[in-house]
Amino acid sequence: MPGISKHLKAMGDLIRPGQRVAEVMTAERLNAMMLAIRGLARGDNIVSGLGVRSRGVAEGVMLSAIGDSGSNAGSHPFKVINATSGGSPKVRVVFGQVNSITPTIGGTALDHSTPPKLTLTTSGVVYLIVNLDGSGNILTATVNNAASLPSAGALTGYLTLATVTISGGVVLAINQSVTHSLGHQKCGSTTHNFWGV
Repeated sequence: MPGISKHLKAMGDLIRPGQRVAEVMTAERLNAMMLAIRGLARGDNIVSGLGVRSRGVAEGVMLSAIGDSGSNAGSHPFKVINATSGGSPKVRVVFGQVNSITPTIGGTALDHSTPPKLTLTTSGVVYLIVNLDGSGNILTATVNNAASLPSAGALTGYLTLATVTISGGVVLAINQSVTHSLGHQKCGSTTHNFWGV
């Protein structure tokens, strides 16, 4: 896309006090202003940066806030986001559901107005835990961190949401595994099937 810089240059110098309107409001200057405004609406010269993602769409440009702002814009269900603060490595997990159950971190639901943060204790996995009743229905769903994914049991299933690497209180890498809300069904004695919905 052509930039708007050329249109801004065509507008010329700033108008000085005392200048007559007829001298400065030429057709060329008005057209340059109109083209510059159209360029902004199309997203010309709007680029992604720290905490902001821009994407061209049919109607113009879409700006999304990303990162640890608490906003889920530009994210997907169960996205694991670095939320480190105060020297201890932490992550936030974007709202998602499993069988219409909203998981928690430390007792706080992922969709709480102040999204909960999970303190990472080790490199390894950020994972989902589902606890079932005797009929296979989910009673609770929580998110935790461990060096490796625990083994499933008859009434407990686990799924890796992301792998994480931490060192010296810093999150070095997050590799996402899940990008959708989930369905779950227990099959057999300790087999738990998860799928994106």
